[in-house]
Amino acid sequence: MLGRSDGVLNPCGVRFGSAEIYAVVEGFVEVEDSVCVGQRRARDGEERVVLFLKLRQQQQQQEEQRPQQQLSADLKKRIASAIREQQSARHVPAVMLPVADIPYTVSGKKVEVAVRQAVHGEAVANTGALANPACLDLYRDLPDLQSWQ
Repeated sequence: MLGRSDGVLNPCGVRFGSAEIYAVVEGFVEVEDSVCVGQRRARDGEERVVLFLKLRQQQQQQEEQRPQQQLSADLKKRIASAIREQQSARHVPAVMLPVADIPYTVSGKKVEVAVRQAVHGEAVANTGALANPACLDLYRDLPDLQSWQ
């Protein structure tokens, strides 16, 4: 298992590290960054994997300050296929969503715990340690995640 203990995912009783997913996703030129968390359902404790993708902007979009490109069905399919081939079917995220920013600590570490707390509507305690705490609002109250609760 790769990654930190707070990055352990457990869908359907299969435990693995989020770093195993990052290792595959980093190979896609369309993806600038990503964060992967488990979303736990309160009624039965079941967990599913949610992958947030910060997509690389095309040069023209950067110059014109347009919003990021959309996460296409084709890109989702290619990412799912690569994860399945390089890891396993259990590693394939149940949900893949585009996001404009990924939270990091001031020392440059990805903050999965804060994202998981935001997804679950919980307060994030130590936002002072984050380089970009405002981006946590991007992970709250997402319709694609609310229906599974």
